Amino acid sequence: MKKPIFAVFFSLFFAFFPVFIAMMASFIAQIYGCDLHEGGVSICRIAGHDWGPMLYQALVAGWLALMTLPIGILAALISGIWFISLRRRK
Repeated sequence: MKKPIFAVFFSLFFAFFPVFIAMMASFIAQIYGCDLHEGGVSICRIAGHDWGPMLYQALVAGWLALMTLPIGILAALISGIWFISLRRRK
C-alpha cells in the first residue's frame, strides 16, 4: 500500500525539482544583491568567491521543467489511480 503513495510523492518531486532549484538560485541572488538573468553569467561575490556561474546554471536548469512537469504530473496521476484501485479492492 505504501508503493503507490511513494510513487505519487516521487513523481511530484521529480516534476517540481527544477522549478525549486531555479527559485532557490533567484532567492540566493536576491539576498546577496546579485544580478541574475538568463542573458548571461554575472559576477556574484558570496564569501569571497564568485558564485555567478553556478547560480546562472541553476536558474537556466529551470527550463528543464518543460519536460519534467508534464511527465511528473502524468506519473502522479497514474500513481493516484493505482492507489485508488488498490483501496477499492480492500
